[in-house]
Amino acid sequence: MLQKRDQQPRSGVAPGIASDFSVHDLVAQLEVLADRNRVSLLEIVQSWGSHSFVPILLVLALMVVSPLSGIPMFSSFCGTIIAFVSLQMLWKRDVVWLPGFVGRRTVPGKRLRAALGFMRRVADVFDRVTRADRLHRLVDRPGRIVPQALCALCGVLMPLLEIVPFSSSVLGAAVLCFALSLLTRDGLLTVVGIAILSLVVLLPSLALAAATDVAVVWTACCGRQA
Repeated sequence: MLQKRDQQPRSGVAPGIASDFSVHDLVAQLEVLADRNRVSLLEIVQSWGSHSFVPILLVLALMVVSPLSGIPMFSSFCGTIIAFVSLQMLWKRDVVWLPGFVGRRTVPGKRLRAALGFMRRVADVFDRVTRADRLHRLVDRPGRIVPQALCALCGVLMPLLEIVPFSSSVLGAAVLCFALSLLTRDGLLTVVGIAILSLVVLLPSLALAAATDVAVVWTACCGRQA
């Protein structure tokens, strides 16, 4: 069982946010599941209960920025689920709902175990630096709509920008900040997430510039050979 940080929920925390878990607690739960050959998304959701919107977003974001992102189309799949869960939060659902074919999707336990070391280090850092009630208006009503909507936007963009190098990792880092700001009620992380998200605008431009440079060099080389 996970260790609770306190018995009373924090004031101002929206329903569906598992406010009594630390980030390290969430990763520790994955360590139990990682002993299996394959781990389904439904098993991850069930390990925190049906109201754990924010922990789901947080762990999916951790997976996207971890070595698991090297699995083909994994980032697109996680992005789709991030958008789906975020939209349910915006619609003020009390229970997380996932289609059966989504919940049955699995990750190899071996891959998950390999990523847990990285995820634990990230979790420990966040548990040390976060502080509740900092810029709290960004994570209390009605301000929390901003990080929720931005999580949905990041999720939608992940499949669209799959071919752009590092875009999924940047988007995953932004979702990580937004979800963590909701979990810990630290509004400063929403500001950091917005700054990270702004980098996504630069990535396609940089990728296009690099492709153009390669094309120019290739054309020049071909011209010399001719």
